[in-house]
Amino acid sequence: MPMIIGMYLSLPFVASTLSHYKPKTIEQATIVFSLLAFLLPFISLLFDMEGIRNINIQFCLGFSGGIYGIYIILGWLVKKGQFKKYSSNKFRLLAIVSFLICVLFQYYAYIRGYPFLLWYEFPFILTGSLALFELCSRRKKVRGFKGVQFLSKYSFAVFLIHNLFRIPLLPLVIFLPFTEPVKAIILWILLIIFSYAAAAIIYRIPQYGKFILYMR
Repeated sequence: MPMIIGMYLSLPFVASTLSHYKPKTIEQATIVFSLLAFLLPFISLLFDMEGIRNINIQFCLGFSGGIYGIYIILGWLVKKGQFKKYSSNKFRLLAIVSFLICVLFQYYAYIRGYPFLLWYEFPFILTGSLALFELCSRRKKVRGFKGVQFLSKYSFAVFLIHNLFRIPLLPLVIFLPFTEPVKAIILWILLIIFSYAAAAIIYRIPQYGKFILYMR
């Protein structure tokens, strides 16, 4: 959570910096840093899973937001149209292959008894999300646009305040006579309702929505 808040706060400064460089230059640098930040740790992971220990190949990007900064820069490159030269079919294939690799790799780790969980630093999470984001950006019309616009407008505010409701709601949901997956769905629905309602109310208080909850 502190990382996400920090990234949002730094976005205006990042945007100002990027405006001084050509998108092509940023694209080339991002490719290099992505290989260093995602591929090298993945190779270390493969070695460790196969019993070859103490091989740690990493490249620290903490000063620049780490892997999360790369996600943001890639989103900026999508916005600038740097990937429009590639066909949609290629991105569909990339999304499908990335998804399958994620599922199969997680399954392989499970049957090997290796403590691995998919997270943002997994390279095929990056490629799959990039492909999906690029494909979404190419859509000229979005079904239910007003609903999507509403969810987008309040999403960061909901992220900031949802714990205010999760903490009191969690003990109540735990004691419901349902299975754990059903309880999780119920908690998620309640959090969505309460958090979005609170965000919509706070947004209408002068200055609060824009400067405290970072809503546009």
